[in-house]
Amino acid sequence: METKRYSLAGIKSINTDKRSLIGIANSGQQDRCGDILVPAGAILKNYKRNPVVLYAHDSWGLPIGKTTSIKATDQGLVFE
Repeated sequence: METKRYSLAGIKSINTDKRSLIGIANSGQQDRCGDILVPAGAILKNYKRNPVVLYAHDSWGLPIGKTTSIKATDQGLVFE
């Protein structure tokens, strides 16, 4: 299956029945500012307490979804 990119997340699969998707939020590759975020170093404790997905990190807007699972792997932060 081809990986499609929307924003900075790579979409791996989409389940239309569950209205969910599995993707990678951080691949550990260099971003447009030259920064590299190492997925294994992610501290997800606070995020998991309120795992909302915001459009373009806009905290003033309404959430566009929620994360039901997230974990750090060699590929990056894999989420559903």
